[in-house]
Amino acid sequence: GTAFREAMETQQHLNIEEFYEPLGAWLQADIYPSPDGLSVFLDDVSQRKKAELDLKESQDNIKAIFDNASEGFILTDKEGTIKIFNNNITDSILLGVSDEVKKGETIFKIVEPDRVDFFKNVLKEVLRGRTIQYDRQYTRKDGQGTWINLVINPVYQQGVVEGICITGRDVTDKKNAERQLEKSFLENLALSDRLSIIINTLPANIALLDKNGDIMEVNTAWDNFCADGFKGKDFCVGGNYVEIARKNTGRNADDGITMARGVSAVLHGQLEEFVYEYSSQDTAGEKWYRMVVTPLKKEEDTGVVIMHMDISELRMLEAERMRQQKEQQQRITKAILRGQEKERNHIGRELHDNINQILAGTRMYLSIAGSKDELVKKSIQYPLELLDESIKEIRVLCSNMVTPLQDVNLEEMIRELLYKLAKYQISFDFTYKVPGDPLSDELKLNIYRIIQELSQNIT
Repeated sequence: GTAFREAMETQQHLNIEEFYEPLGAWLQADIYPSPDGLSVFLDDVSQRKKAELDLKESQDNIKAIFDNASEGFILTDKEGTIKIFNNNITDSILLGVSDEVKKGETIFKIVEPDRVDFFKNVLKEVLRGRTIQYDRQYTRKDGQGTWINLVINPVYQQGVVEGICITGRDVTDKKNAERQLEKSFLENLALSDRLSIIINTLPANIALLDKNGDIMEVNTAWDNFCADGFKGKDFCVGGNYVEIARKNTGRNADDGITMARGVSAVLHGQLEEFVYEYSSQDTAGEKWYRMVVTPLKKEEDTGVVIMHMDISELRMLEAERMRQQKEQQQRITKAILRGQEKERNHIGRELHDNINQILAGTRMYLSIAGSKDELVKKSIQYPLELLDESIKEIRVLCSNMVTPLQDVNLEEMIRELLYKLAKYQISFDFTYKVPGDPLSDELKLNIYRIIQELSQNIT
């Protein structure tokens, strides 16, 4: 009713839009007044009104997103005149530069004087269709450093660049994370270099195998090793250690099979460690090596580390120690045997020179006593026979016990033993052939004692 009265009073055309609740529709009314009354034309504009409201809602949503985005945005025309911006530009694009920006101002007014020429060149490139992006560090009022990522894009309308959009985003956390990651990487790289120097300085030949047994890395000692063996030129990076060892031929074929089985057992978790010693022939002669296979301890990495260590010197030292120990044992044995021979000779001479003399003297006195009395002679006949037998046995015993300690004639001594065996009707065939007489006196005595013991066991 108000619009109608206004039209009659002013006698001017009015156009109004209202929502008509009974019909649930938007109606547009064109009111034409005249002195005689009003002409009213109604048109249903619900669809257009709905489109307008949807557009306004969409624009409001876009503006809300634009104003509340974490990034800062500035939109300019081709000359750099600011057309629109959001609330976060002072915390991003204009950080540390300006706290105030106005529509209609040129963008170069809020750029530091010493960067105006640089920024003009950037905008020229953007107007040619390029997108330019770079990171820049700013300092906040509290002195805290902040990194801003700036992205400058061309704005197209119908395929033609008509403006420029500048976006600024705080990337301080990202930069700090990158710096920390770079620092950690450099520290790990330095640690890796130090470990690499240590490993490459070690005399041991070291290789890293993956879970399939393929050689991934080797140290300098391994790389420089060119002789035949289980670390030679066939065992380079990329080769499969297990297969190469298994196919090894020649004098080390059995060692190759053993090594292949050991490495496979560690790779499959059947062994915690595999240790094996083997020899290898090179131009310098025979060398000994100790192979140690251990699994990698990291869960993300599976494989083994193989070390081949030259233990030739240790083997030589061990052999020398065993030789010296054997020589010492031989010297002790010789000393014991020589002492025994001396003791035998001493006892034999004592029996022959003293006991036999006593027995001979006793027999002589008994014989004198028996010569004076026939009854006594008969009574001592058997004791005299016992004395004769004892003297004879002592002489035999002395003969067996007493041997020369120097210039031993082994052949003659053996023949004497065999001659004594002849009375037992034992047949034998004796041949003595030792060219050059290389045997020592101690060895000759040992051989004689062995044959003497055997002859006594026979009789």
